[in-house]
Amino acid sequence: MSTPAPKVSSALRAAAEARLKARPPLPEVKTEDDLRRLRHELEVHQIELEMQNEELRASQAEVAAGLARYTDLFDFAPVGYFDLSADGTIRLVNLTGARLLGIERARLITRRFGQFVAVRQRAEFADFIDRVFASGVKESCEVALETAPGRPACFFHLEAMLAPNGEACRVVLLDVTEQTKAEQSLRESERFNRSILDALHALVVVLDAKGTILASNIAWRGFAGDNSGDWQLVSEGRNYLTVCEHSAATGCADAEQTIKGIRDVISGVQATWTYEYPCPAPGEQRWFVCRVSRMPGEGPVRVVVAHENITAIKRAQEAQQVISERLRLAVQAANLGLWDWDMLTNRVDFSPEWKSQLGYAENEIGHDFKEWEDRLHPEDRVAAVAHLRRFLARPVGPHIAEFRLRHKDGSWRWIYTRAEIYRDVGGHPIRMVGCHLDVTEQRLLTEQVLRTQRMEAIGTLAGGIAHDLNNILAPTLLVTEMIRRKSADPEVLRLVEMIDAGTKRGAHIIRQVLVFSRGTRGQRKTLLLVEILAELEGFIRETFPREITFIVKIGPGLKPILADATQIHQVIMNLCLNARDAMLPKGGVITVNARNVEVTPEEAQPHPQAKPGPHIVIEVSDTGHGMDAKTAERIFDPFFTTKDVGMGSGLGLSSALGIVRSHQGFITVSSEPGAGATFRVFIPADETAQAPLAEAPRKTAYTQGNGERVLVVDDEEMLRNTTKLILESNGYVVITAADGRQALELFRQEAGGVKAVLTDIMMPEMDGIALIKALRVKDPKLPILVSSGHIQEKHIEILAALKVTEILVKPYGAEKLLSALHALLTAPPLK
Repeated sequence: MSTPAPKVSSALRAAAEARLKARPPLPEVKTEDDLRRLRHELEVHQIELEMQNEELRASQAEVAAGLARYTDLFDFAPVGYFDLSADGTIRLVNLTGARLLGIERARLITRRFGQFVAVRQRAEFADFIDRVFASGVKESCEVALETAPGRPACFFHLEAMLAPNGEACRVVLLDVTEQTKAEQSLRESERFNRSILDALHALVVVLDAKGTILASNIAWRGFAGDNSGDWQLVSEGRNYLTVCEHSAATGCADAEQTIKGIRDVISGVQATWTYEYPCPAPGEQRWFVCRVSRMPGEGPVRVVVAHENITAIKRAQEAQQVISERLRLAVQAANLGLWDWDMLTNRVDFSPEWKSQLGYAENEIGHDFKEWEDRLHPEDRVAAVAHLRRFLARPVGPHIAEFRLRHKDGSWRWIYTRAEIYRDVGGHPIRMVGCHLDVTEQRLLTEQVLRTQRMEAIGTLAGGIAHDLNNILAPTLLVTEMIRRKSADPEVLRLVEMIDAGTKRGAHIIRQVLVFSRGTRGQRKTLLLVEILAELEGFIRETFPREITFIVKIGPGLKPILADATQIHQVIMNLCLNARDAMLPKGGVITVNARNVEVTPEEAQPHPQAKPGPHIVIEVSDTGHGMDAKTAERIFDPFFTTKDVGMGSGLGLSSALGIVRSHQGFITVSSEPGAGATFRVFIPADETAQAPLAEAPRKTAYTQGNGERVLVVDDEEMLRNTTKLILESNGYVVITAADGRQALELFRQEAGGVKAVLTDIMMPEMDGIALIKALRVKDPKLPILVSSGHIQEKHIEILAALKVTEILVKPYGAEKLLSALHALLTAPPLK
């Protein structure tokens, strides 16, 4: 940069003139020599002047260059430079200062520096300028400058000192924006990290290479304050390893493990270390997990130690283990076989229960799909596999199926399966999980229930038929007694006896049908087995094949029992029929032996309905083919039979067992293949009753009436008319009704004239029960006699509640009818 020659100042000119005046005057020129000498001196002076002038110009150039260098140094210095007056007016500024403020230098002169300071710091800046002018020493401060609209604020460091003349202060402006932002970012990062650290539930500390605690979070400080005697021992600045060593010295093995783990991480033996340990507290057992990790990257060693309370997780795991164990026990108890089919590998994991259902041990079945497929019943294989394939193609709900699988012993087990399928994102089946349930017994039970339902239907039909047959047979029995009474012809009486015997035999058969098909309880009374066995012996000897020998043995002093004669007869007959079938076609010996026994508590214990004490036992033995233990276990199962199809229903022994149990007794069996079988029937002895005396033959004695008015109600006209004929011929006045409504109307018309009522139970319009209830309302003391061809247990209970205790079971004879009616009319009045 060139600088113009400076102008000569007036002071310099005056000094030169004064110097010229002080110099002596020039010599006079008189001669030519004087002129040459003068010329020479002038030339010398001229040269001197030119040399001085050249030196002056060189000095001026040097000064100008120095000034230029100073100006460049001033303008392009890395810091801003300002001269400010006492009120902050800018008097001088370099280019750097103008650039920092973002305004041309010329526009800054005479403006106040404070207007560029952020509003929030202007008062602070004014105080700063005042201090500089007041103290005269260097002052500094940090300010944010807002230089131009839209331009972000910048941060500057200011240093100021008073100028020598005291009229201004010189201010150096240093841009510290990046440094300030870095510091702010560092503080924000520290705040962020601190917030994260404090937000953690785990107890966290940061250690240096010596184990000194550099930082800790709120959870650590809170736990230490609540659980440590002196929590300052584990505060920041203390050595954590020292605390652990103190605990290890007291015998704490967990502290020893923690020390080793932390030191291994500090030394770099391992990058992380984890350890679970119990931490007892008053009233509870807590669990913690310690995780130690080393901070990555370069720099000093820093190790993070975190203790996390996992008590809730431990308790959840324990609860899950309990649930899993319960589920395992439930699956085991239910014998529920689980399977898991991986369709990508065709591997199937079968549970131990699945294998045990088929009789296999854990290691006897592999993990292949064919283990299931190959065991399918030939009749079920195609349908079961096809059903499975259709489900895999288009599943709707769970997969449910039933099929048979081959057991290890060769038998077939019915299996119910239910499964769910899992698919990938493309909808392709990849996994199927399900269970197997052995429903063989349930299917057998279902079949038995269906058979039972059929038997109940048959029983209902049999009950209706029995009722009608009894109504048909009843008049026959009544008439035969009238014929005996009116005829003395031996041939006629012989024919009447045949009719009477056949009618009674039919009635007995009908009662047996009702007992078997409907479970009728029958009438229990004190019985002597001698009479039943005698009747049974005669029947068997006449009906069983001649190849079979029948022997009856009765022990001395055989005690009576309280039982239903028909049912006990049926039990012994069923056992004898079973023995007969076991000896066909070759024949053999059936032995029936009845005797007194004492049942011990040990003998009664396997039978819940039985009680120890005196019993009678009826042994039925045969010399047939016998049976093995497996067959003997199922011999009393309903519908179980070893006979050919059509040769037996499998109900004989099961019904016999049901009858015996209803008498609080039990049955045992002993048998071996080829050695026959022995069934033993135990029935409690009735020690409180006297043995019934054999009834002596007596002549028929009809009880005559005395004109009593009797209302007979029955829907069977023949029986109604026969009953009326017998009663009227024996001194009674009889009115009849075909149903309950008609009977009520007649009773109302008689207005107290009816002395007794004989009514059937099953009638149209209004049955006998409804009629009796209505009659009890009109006359609570009215004697009522009931007759029925099919009396049920529920009817007996209802009639007893209605104070009706005398029941005539159809068919009955005239003597029984007349005796029952006479006893009813002569009994004390009802209360």
